[in-house]
This record gives sequence, structure tokens and C-alpha cells, in this order.
Amino acid sequence: MPYEFCALQPDSPGRSQHLRTPRLKQMASEGMIVTMLSGRDPVRYAGVDHFSRIYVASSVRGGFLRSEITTAEYLRDLGYTTGYAGKWHNSITNGEDPTYYAPWNQDFNEVYFWTGGSKGEPCHNGAQNQPGDDHTYHMCTFSSVIHRSGVVVEQPTHWENASSRAPVHVLDFIDRHAQDAAP
Repeated sequence: MPYEFCALQPDSPGRSQHLRTPRLKQMASEGMIVTMLSGRDPVRYAGVDHFSRIYVASSVRGGFLRSEITTAEYLRDLGYTTGYAGKWHNSITNGEDPTYYAPWNQDFNEVYFWTGGSKGEPCHNGAQNQPGDDHTYHMCTFSSVIHRSGVVVEQPTHWENASSRAPVHVLDFIDRHAQDAAP
């Protein structure tokens, strides 16, 4: 979602009037601006190659340094309960631990995410490529999984409605934590 559609801009007329986010609006009125999960641009956490220049994939080694503070870590230090739902646009492996940089290792209390993308194209020798093209563009459908806080809940991923299921998890998270003593 583009930043200008977020409820974090209290001075933007016509934006998100139906949402009630008093704590976020207070943080925004005090000068906090949140536009990215980490504040890092892709070249700092993604792979770089000669063909697509910058790409992010779950198989790319590297991710947030554990010493870097994410939005979730900052909010958890303030006592907030944090959650993440949707596609994780960051690598998850460091080459040794396959989930080293996964969102549950970045201080999210609850997580529902997927890493890869596929439109269900058939798998030919590991990827769907044009003849003579040895680059890998698509992961096979069976390679993509949906995780919930470190547990695989779906494999293969059913892509036809994966994006529409993330908001369901977000709303469930909000409903379950709306009356928490913590913010």
C-alpha cells in the first residue's frame, strides 16, 4: 500500500476516515513517519545480478542484520503486540539456517506470510523458461509455502486467493488484540 493511503498522515484530507487509529495518528502527529518495514532499500538486503539488477527471493542469502532495529522491534520495546501478514519481501536464509531472517526472528509476535510467487505455471527442470534461457524466473508451485509463526500451513501455496487471505489474518489479529492491556 502506498504511504499516502496509510492512516499515518493526519493532515491528508479524505484518507482513511473510516479507520480509527488514534495511537498511530498520535505517533504521526509527534513526527514519526513509517514508510518501510526496515528503512532499507533493496540493494542492502537483496541479491544483485547482471540480468535483473536487484531481486529479492527467499533463497538469496542475507537479510536484516540482527543488530538493525525493525519497526516491529521498536514497537515491541514500547509494549505493542506486533503482527505481519503478506508476502515477505526480504530473504529468509543466511545460507545455514533456512529461516534466520524470517519475520518471527524480527520480533513479530504473530506471522502469516509467504515468500515466493507463482501463477501455477508447470515446472520444467525447476523453472519455466523460454528455450535457450538459463535464468530462473519462477519458483515451482510446490516450492512455495505459507508460514504461520514458523509452521508451514500450506504447501503448495494456492495462489488464486493468497493475497486476499492476508487481510483476513490482519483483521483477526486486530480483533483478538483490540482489548489487550498492551497497546
